[in-house]
Amino acid sequence: MGCGASRNRIIKITGLIDSDMNIIVYTKTGCPWGEEVVGLLRERGVSFEERDMFKNPAYKEEALEKSGQWKSPTVDIDGHILSDSDAMEVGAYLESILKETKVENQELSGEFKKLIK
Repeated sequence: MGCGASRNRIIKITGLIDSDMNIIVYTKTGCPWGEEVVGLLRERGVSFEERDMFKNPAYKEEALEKSGQWKSPTVDIDGHILSDSDAMEVGAYLESILKETKVENQELSGEFKKLIK
């Protein structure tokens, strides 16, 4: 798939499981798939950390260590790695977390509810 957008932000989704969820998106400047994932998260009002592998080579090494490759976007959602991903896959994974935790009909934090719409 792709490359990425850029800006550093931190993502925390509270109230999902008993702790905050950390999300890191490894991107490459200009990659349409990375921009799509970042756009999805921003559109949903979710904070996150974006790490541009072109701007900081250490991020490329982190992505390689976590996923075995440095394609963009690589998304780390609380230690679950989605390599060479896209917005559809990221959205589907986050929705699956919701279903697995059986909080579908409970009151969720507004931040997480916006993410899975």
